[in-house]
Amino acid sequence: MQHATAQLRRIPYLEIIRPLLIVCGVLFACTYIPYNLPSYVLLLIASIAPAIFVGLQLKNNMGLSILSVVPLCILVNYDLGTGTGTSVGLPLMVLCLLVGLWLFDMFVLERKFSFVASRSMKPLVIFAMATVVAFLIGQLGWFYLPSAPLAAQLGGVTIFILSFCAFFLVANQLEPVWLERMVWLYIILGGIYVFARSLELWTIVDTFFHWKARGSLFWAWLTAMCGGQLLFNRKLGWRVQVGLVVVLGCVLYLTVINNFDWKSGWIPMLAVLMVLVGFKWQGLIMRYFLIIIPIGALAMIYAIQQIVSTDQYSYLTRLDAWWIMWQLIKYNPFTGLGPANYYWYTPIYPIRGYAVQFNSHHQLLDIVAQTGFIGLFCYFWFFAALFRIGWRMRRQIADGFPQAYLYSVLAGIVGTLVASMLGDWVLPFVYNIGLEGLRTSLPAWMFMGGLVIYERILRDEQEDSTLPIAPKRENLMQSEANGW
Repeated sequence: MQHATAQLRRIPYLEIIRPLLIVCGVLFACTYIPYNLPSYVLLLIASIAPAIFVGLQLKNNMGLSILSVVPLCILVNYDLGTGTGTSVGLPLMVLCLLVGLWLFDMFVLERKFSFVASRSMKPLVIFAMATVVAFLIGQLGWFYLPSAPLAAQLGGVTIFILSFCAFFLVANQLEPVWLERMVWLYIILGGIYVFARSLELWTIVDTFFHWKARGSLFWAWLTAMCGGQLLFNRKLGWRVQVGLVVVLGCVLYLTVINNFDWKSGWIPMLAVLMVLVGFKWQGLIMRYFLIIIPIGALAMIYAIQQIVSTDQYSYLTRLDAWWIMWQLIKYNPFTGLGPANYYWYTPIYPIRGYAVQFNSHHQLLDIVAQTGFIGLFCYFWFFAALFRIGWRMRRQIADGFPQAYLYSVLAGIVGTLVASMLGDWVLPFVYNIGLEGLRTSLPAWMFMGGLVIYERILRDEQEDSTLPIAPKRENLMQSEANGW
């Protein structure tokens, strides 16, 4: 009896108390939390386990996960309101999750910072740092008018950073086979849209395609991808070629004929076509250079005159707006006024007698006003570096899809820069195109990141070819036999 009592005394009190504490904690959580915490906190708690599960699935299938951003940008019509006049769509949420998983895997699991060595990376890294600095300086307040709400400023920062992250993610994580699938998926979805719209099948268009995914860069990059594969991919069957011709015909009909007044649609698209044609028949163009260049210059001058004359009021008001923008930029031309802030300062200088808020409708002025000339320099630096990368690879890259993709991206870069002159299509302004505009611009950033994939592959092949070749086993055995 005494021995049993001694055994009971040896049992730690924690072994008895711990189950009681767990039971009491569960009962408290089930009774108190549902009635005293806000609904959004409860929703957040309930979504932790599904988010972990989804995150693991995305991480294990990173190629498919990155590819899914493209159809989410074009198809899904669900958006989450932010209270700032714009909304956050599902592709942005998925992209943020993928970037978070990539960073978690790199810094926590592997504990190794691995980044593709490319000349195109540094400009965007500096651009991102300049955006953060502009956001911090923008909190100072430059005028007597209030600056933009914090939510709008954070939205502006998000647009810049997420665009760069889309480029980084594809360049560092996507494999060539998934890049090819992503391109053809973009062509198929874009082809279905333009074909249905050409036939005025509005039920299909409005039901399945998001209206914010039809911005200027959609037409430019759909033309770039279709035209590049059609002109430079010699491995395509005739059925695919016919399909690409149909898609390009629908694009030309919808932009040039059916919607000529929307210059942001057809001007970048025609610039892309001109670049592709120039790449394809550059020898012929150089041979008749003295004839083609004057004709092209006269045609461009005539087109500019027609564009200005058909929309003279819009042109003049934009000149007035750009003059006001410059008056604001002069207060801090190097680091800018901060993301989204200039929109709240424009009433200081009335435009045609009206003290109203407006945006510049010009990507380059938007960049300078928000991030200063440092941001603008990084913007041009990035495109110049990326174009140079593609130009140097054009004679080394493999035939078929890779070569066609390279020329598509080079033409897309030109179309993107042209679209920058017509609106904030590349880095959407939060008070104009907004976060929803990323549905149009994110695929463009992802396709530009795909060019770095082939740069990485060619560099690895060159490094492997320069490694010393080990002597064959037969030679080694012969050398040993000879007393070497």
